[in-house]
Amino acid sequence: DVLYNRWRHIIISLDNSFRLNSQELRFLESSIYSNDEIAFEGENKNIKIYSALDPYDEADFVAREIHRLTREENYRYRDFAVVARNIEDYLPAIDAAFNKRNVAYFADRRRPAVTKSVFRLARYALKSARTCATDDIMGMLKTGIFGLSEHNVNSLENYTDIWQITRGWDNKWMGDTLGANSKEEDLEKRLEYINDLRQTVWNPLNDFSNQLKSAVKAGDICSALYDFFEKISVIENLNKLTFSMEQNGDIDLASDEQQSYDAFIEVLDQIYMAVGENEVSVKEFEDLFLIAANACDIGEIPQRLDEVIVGAADRIRPKSPKVTFVLGANYDVFPRTVNNNTIFST
Repeated sequence: DVLYNRWRHIIISLDNSFRLNSQELRFLESSIYSNDEIAFEGENKNIKIYSALDPYDEADFVAREIHRLTREENYRYRDFAVVARNIEDYLPAIDAAFNKRNVAYFADRRRPAVTKSVFRLARYALKSARTCATDDIMGMLKTGIFGLSEHNVNSLENYTDIWQITRGWDNKWMGDTLGANSKEEDLEKRLEYINDLRQTVWNPLNDFSNQLKSAVKAGDICSALYDFFEKISVIENLNKLTFSMEQNGDIDLASDEQQSYDAFIEVLDQIYMAVGENEVSVKEFEDLFLIAANACDIGEIPQRLDEVIVGAADRIRPKSPKVTFVLGANYDVFPRTVNNNTIFST
């Protein structure tokens, strides 16, 4: 680091690393990329190398060591971290090995947010407001968080299929669905029921469509999409959906769906900050939203205080682990060789 003042500059050389308490790790950090063969002077007590046959052998070794250290040397599960360059390649092996020895662990599994109900609703809503096509509207309703029950959605789908309604949600539907022998009062009740459902869908969608027609900038479309979500009570509907999932035992899926709303708001914020003042069409915004959504993922939330932390090297942030296992520490994999032909490294 260089400190400047008006008259002179002082060069301060930071020779020592204070991040690591272990002399062996300090030596490894300073010499790992060296082209010279440099030997560590002293007794190595803190670094061990295990040559494994395959990822399953690696994971089994880690599970055995954690099991031994917790039983014989009074370590806690939270004292351990397991790191890999690409943890997804190791998760099947880790699941098998850790479950075999009843090792409590939290794996940082990332899943794409774009497949979750909130993002699917946003994409279908944007397209439905632009096209007013039945296929797009039904896709929006089937996300489960528009606010209609599954029975009501099925009723709308059956009616539109019978009468081949591809558009025309703004007009009253008059087609008979009860058959030639049905009573007139039954037909009237049925049509009233179907048209009530149609209006429940069309009224907020039409308002959203009108907002988009007057929207000029990307920020305007962000605001219109957020207002549409507020109008149809997405948060309340999402809570009902996740509660139902939890009742059915789908705890992880419910957690993902709950997190997806925050991820959706984050994507809108990113778009607003990046291109909010730019003039874009609704179709261009749809493409932009999809790109941003594909770059967004959702992770699990730790459920216990005492568990091994398992994750990828570029994401995991363990809190002062006493023992760290590095999986896949092979040449050109971990650490990854830096390519000098690019500006940024990963």
